[in-house]
Amino acid sequence: SGSGFVIEGNQDNSVIIATNRHVAVPDMSEIPPSIAKEGAKSSLEVVFRSGLGAEEQPLPGEILAFDLSQDYATDLAFLKVKGVRKPPPAVNIMSKVEATEGMTYIGAGFPLGQSLNGISESRGNPRVTITTGIVGRIHTDEHGQITMLQVGGSLLPGNSGGPLIQEKTGKLLGVAVASLAVAGLDSVGFIVTADELRRAFEGRVGAIGVDLKGITQTRADLEIDAQVVDPKHKIQGVVLN
Repeated sequence: SGSGFVIEGNQDNSVIIATNRHVAVPDMSEIPPSIAKEGAKSSLEVVFRSGLGAEEQPLPGEILAFDLSQDYATDLAFLKVKGVRKPPPAVNIMSKVEATEGMTYIGAGFPLGQSLNGISESRGNPRVTITTGIVGRIHTDEHGQITMLQVGGSLLPGNSGGPLIQEKTGKLLGVAVASLAVAGLDSVGFIVTADELRRAFEGRVGAIGVDLKGITQTRADLEIDAQVVDPKHKIQGVVLN
């Protein structure tokens, strides 16, 4: 289980949701055979207005696209859900804000999922939990491009896929993806940047695999497998130079 948020609404009461790949697309090989037998398929349920009793609405989710690169910095998935009653307002992912160290944020999600209900003796699905914190560090690559944001705040398992917005403007900073909670450091977390979310939503090449099929003194035959992350079906082709 994890979190997600609406990024686009349509006139037919369908919505598109952003979340993490590791939330929406489980690795079935990691699940014990006693729970999921060989060949078992996963199903995806999206719960709107979770924990609000009669207002709650669970619906099946359709996976539109996801990134298979196994990189936390690009760990994203996009879902489509149909038949949503009173769809939540979409987060405007195209409204940009420049992240700075020390900037305060507000996050929303479902940390620890049902475990919090057990503590409070509540039943059913959990209600959303609001968290706060600051941007602690901006991670960049060798070219100076921002790759990830490190945050100081309480991100826990279950927060994954939830939005983090700048407290002052309400603009999206990114998507919660990981924390060091397993190492006892729940005050250190990481988020996929809003820029990366925008790139993936507009369509881009994801994981690339190269397989050497044969080699001679003058020739090498390669098979290249390029995964396309394209939730809106905008990409017409991929060119290799």
